[in-house]
Amino acid sequence: MKKYLFIIVLMMLCVKASAQIYDGKLPSTTWRVFMPIQTSYESPDGKHSVTAAPQIMYRQNIADWLAVEGVVNYNINNEVFSPKIWLGITVGEFAFIQRNNYNCKTELYDTGLSGTWKHKLVGIDFTWDNIFANKEWLDKDRLQFVATFATPNNKWNFNAGYSCRYKDGFVANVRYNIQNGIRLQGKLDCGTKNIQCSCIWDFNN
Repeated sequence: MKKYLFIIVLMMLCVKASAQIYDGKLPSTTWRVFMPIQTSYESPDGKHSVTAAPQIMYRQNIADWLAVEGVVNYNINNEVFSPKIWLGITVGEFAFIQRNNYNCKTELYDTGLSGTWKHKLVGIDFTWDNIFANKEWLDKDRLQFVATFATPNNKWNFNAGYSCRYKDGFVANVRYNIQNGIRLQGKLDCGTKNIQCSCIWDFNN
């Protein structure tokens, strides 16, 4: 009972969208290296800059249903270092991540919440970014909902859905699992007019 009360309180306290495949689940491995490269496909001034922001994550299990993940993120273009603490909660087929992010350049904090329901080859994700950001509640927050499908061998994962509130629009992801925890992922975000290609590597010590 205490576990469920803790989850409800955490979600109330947590009340940026960047939904991935099964975005509400922390990786099951101890380490994750995430390398996204992003560019705009439509720009008012016609300029299309490329942004790279590598990310290293370390997971520590606290209980069967609770894990903490420390994240180090560095935006190469803006030279911004962002440490993060993410809390992962699993209850049956449901998983949640509460994200706490700090920008060392602006000295601003933001928080968001993601959730995933996964059953065999299908799943549903939501991601609510910028619930609290720039010292304001619900200032330019984004809320995404996507449905996910995996092929029977789990080699391919697809999802598609919609981002509402700030910069609304269609969103979609496709992920190809190569081997040994190495994956390639592509993302289309019609709300921000961006496309993103990522390499993901999940591994243990």
